[in-house]
Amino acid sequence: MSTVSMEKKPAYLKVYETLKTAIVKDYAPGDFLPPEPELEKGFGVSRITIRHAMQMLAAEGYVSIRQGRGTMVTIPGVRGAANPITSTTEVLMQAGYYVKTIDTHIDTVIPDASVLRCLWLPEDTPVTRLQRIYVGNGRPFSLITNHLNPELVPDLAKHKNELGSLYRLLETHYGIVPEYATDDITAVAASLEQARALNIPIGAPLIHIRRVLYFKDRPFSCSDMLADAARCKFRVNLAGRPASGAPAPGK
Repeated sequence: MSTVSMEKKPAYLKVYETLKTAIVKDYAPGDFLPPEPELEKGFGVSRITIRHAMQMLAAEGYVSIRQGRGTMVTIPGVRGAANPITSTTEVLMQAGYYVKTIDTHIDTVIPDASVLRCLWLPEDTPVTRLQRIYVGNGRPFSLITNHLNPELVPDLAKHKNELGSLYRLLETHYGIVPEYATDDITAVAASLEQARALNIPIGAPLIHIRRVLYFKDRPFSCSDMLADAARCKFRVNLAGRPASGAPAPGK
């Protein structure tokens, strides 16, 4: 059986495969690929070839071509297999907890640089901060701090009494339905303030989840949840294997 060598592949296909591999290995959702002139020079091909490859990547959901801004990496084409985006309230209620929030506080702050990067906002940009404690069956379960783009959620403080579920409030009052999210999960030790709020020993293990929510290919919320590790666990559902020779998403 004869085979076709890599050298005989069309140029656009070589560019497509190289960029696709780079995206799943080296890029996160929200990152931008190099501009077209840089890619033309790097691959030694024409702009038409680069655009053909980009269109293929866009058709598969790997990138979003943003007029005047460039080509943004999105979630690869496995979105449909991902878990649905659920709020802390929804997760606890599904687990059979009676849920309420306490110590809700809303203000305007200039957050640290990592939060502003998550929200694609310049340095020293004020954002809306929402802080609260979630209580499940009468015991503190988690501390959550949301930093939100104020342009998308104006006058959030007016809805303070409706913040049992932030996601539901976003949908009903602002027309914002989270389209996808990224979660970074780490472990930390409880500080004095965190231990007091959660009624646990200082230094007890906490699960820290930083979640960035996207709407119309734009981040609008960066949240930090600190949960008592002794009271929660996470299950990740996986299915199947990647096609032979294909890189697994995120690897």
